[in-house]
Amino acid sequence: MKKLFFVLLAAGLFVACGTKTEKEVTVNQDSLNQVAEQARLDSIAKAQADSAAIADAIAAELAANETAATPTDKATKPATTTQKENTTVQKTVEKAVDKTVNATQTEVKKEGTNVKKGGR
Repeated sequence: MKKLFFVLLAAGLFVACGTKTEKEVTVNQDSLNQVAEQARLDSIAKAQADSAAIADAIAAELAANETAATPTDKATKPATTTQKENTTVQKTVEKAVDKTVNATQTEVKKEGTNVKKGGR
C-alpha cells in the first residue's frame, strides 16, 4: 500500500512540476517583446518632449534677443551682434539636444538588453 501511495505521489509531482510547454515559452517571449517595444516608444516620446521644450526655449531666447535689438536709442547693440548671440545660443541648444538624444538612445539600448535578459 505504501508503494502504491508513493507511486501516485511521484506521478502527481511529475504532472504538476513538468516542463513548460512551447505555448508558455512563446507567450513569455511575446510579453518580453511587448515590454521592450513599449520601453522604446516611451523613450522616444520622452526625447521628443525634451526636444520640444528645448526648441521652445530657443524660440523664446531668439525672440528676446530680437526685441533687444530693436533700435530705440544710440545705446542699443547693433543687429550683427544680436545675430552672433543668436547663433551662439542656437549652437549651444543644438549640442544640448544632441546630448539628450544620445542619452535617450543609450537608455533604449540598455532597456532592450535588460528586457532580453528577463529583468530591468
